[in-house]
Amino acid sequence: MSSDLLPENLAFQQVATQSSMYESWYSKNAVDGVHDSCSHTNPQTDPWWRVDLMKVYRVNRVAITNRVSPYSDIVSRINGAVIRVGNFPDVYSNPICAVISTLSSGATADFSCGAMMGRYVIVHIPGVQKILTLCEVEVYRYLGGNRALDGATTQSSTSTGNWFSEKAIDGNRGLQQLYTGCSSTLNESNPWWRLDLRHIYRVIEVVITNRKDCCAERINGAEIHIGNSLENNGNNNPICAVIAAIPAGQSYSFSCNGMEGRYVNLIIPGDMKILTLCEVELYGEENLAFQQVATQSSMYGSWYSKNAVDGVHDSCSHTNPQTDPWWRVDLMKVYRVNRINGAVIRVGNFPDVYSNPICAVISTLSSGATADFSCGAMMGRYVIVHIPGVQKILTLCEVEVYRYLGGNRALDGATTQSSTSTGNWFSEKAIDGNRGLQQLYTGCSSTLNESDPWWRLDLRHIYQVSEVVITNRKDCCAERINGAEIHIGNSLENNGNNNPICAVIAAIPAGQSYSFSCNGMEGRYVNLIIPGDMKILTLCEVEVYGEGPFLKRSIVKMQFNSREDLTDSSVEENILKLLESALADGGF
Repeated sequence: MSSDLLPENLAFQQVATQSSMYESWYSKNAVDGVHDSCSHTNPQTDPWWRVDLMKVYRVNRVAITNRVSPYSDIVSRINGAVIRVGNFPDVYSNPICAVISTLSSGATADFSCGAMMGRYVIVHIPGVQKILTLCEVEVYRYLGGNRALDGATTQSSTSTGNWFSEKAIDGNRGLQQLYTGCSSTLNESNPWWRLDLRHIYRVIEVVITNRKDCCAERINGAEIHIGNSLENNGNNNPICAVIAAIPAGQSYSFSCNGMEGRYVNLIIPGDMKILTLCEVELYGEENLAFQQVATQSSMYGSWYSKNAVDGVHDSCSHTNPQTDPWWRVDLMKVYRVNRINGAVIRVGNFPDVYSNPICAVISTLSSGATADFSCGAMMGRYVIVHIPGVQKILTLCEVEVYRYLGGNRALDGATTQSSTSTGNWFSEKAIDGNRGLQQLYTGCSSTLNESDPWWRLDLRHIYQVSEVVITNRKDCCAERINGAEIHIGNSLENNGNNNPICAVIAAIPAGQSYSFSCNGMEGRYVNLIIPGDMKILTLCEVEVYGEGPFLKRSIVKMQFNSREDLTDSSVEENILKLLESALADGGF
């Protein structure tokens, strides 16, 4: 399995600091990607270690690796260490993510931080004459999913109370806690709300959740705008969709067909209008090349290489007339490139031109036009455009590089469960896109009270699963989910419950959605099971995010009983056709 398919370790090779250093056990050793080089403080009061992620992230989990030692007193030094995530470089100003109770020799453990916001991750041990040793600290967020969560919001006014603009991107659709989970403007002319995505995206889909307690009709006529301009507070950007109506408490999806923009606005034209939003979710593709480091073989006048990655289509890069002119952008890490927009030819891991394979050749491109070239998930850090020949000039007005950040893979799957509770608690209710919060009894799956209840999702293809999101019921019995195991794999032995474990659910508060990282575990089947007697498994939504689908190579051994000469090419061709037909009949 290649490491580029795993979630990104945000801490890798970032700037680390510690309160003191024992001999040559540097702080940076804990972020070098190697588990047998460690950071180490001197014995002191309240030793600490910190990594600067360089910008604010929503931290999904932190992985800590303890040192290897045969001595229990050395291994146990990590006991009681506190993990904090926040925006302050000092220790105690940041909230706690987790406390490490114990960690065995050389072991790595994951600690869920539940999308805590922060630039700094700090590990410290309270007490006197303590030593802090860390052999690796890894910090993860999920790459993909709802792009709105990392954005910034504003609105034309704020209704009395706590109806702040940011409540519309807090990950809570406002259905379990309406008055603290939604944004709202005052009653005014042309009320608007704006999301700054911080980067330019190609927006595939916008999901809007309406309030459920009253006034559902207020959303009628709201316009969704997407673009890069802040003229008229962003409300002059092109329209993706107009919302005719959304029933109370429902979430409706609006397709934007890849519209490009940094800003997403909602506005209701007219007098005496109120704009209330219980959640705005946005899914799309990020331009990986935007404002990255670009280089070209020569420069004509002031036509800089960076002009082709500035997000503006009327500023261009330009070489002098020369033999084989080229332009290159460094994406800073390896990606699977889905599509290139501009005039891109090669994708690979080498900074020189000809060592990288060809993605596409541009036969022609009309004046001012933009064309897409599919690269079929080619792997690479560098995207290079070049023109072979003598006395050629290469001019590029924008180069955009995209990978598809896949959505919820569960929606296309098939489900089953060990039993079904009386009523309509069918297994498929857990993948209906409704987290069960507005219509509990029609939005959740549930088994009977039984031994080892289980639920299984067939993704229909093999995926490398990055994340599983589980939504618990909100009306009662939140503790029933405690101890549920998430299994992922390709076997149906014991109904799939013998596949490897991704995570064990300690607890999920009522009505909440918790994320569990599976580190790229590979499988077609996702199972949840609660071991024990007299258990009930209720799931209001299961979401699965990851890379794929992937095909697996199989080896088929056959024994032929034939008088024909199997070395004859015509006989071989006929046998392959018969085999292909038989496999097709079998559904392969």
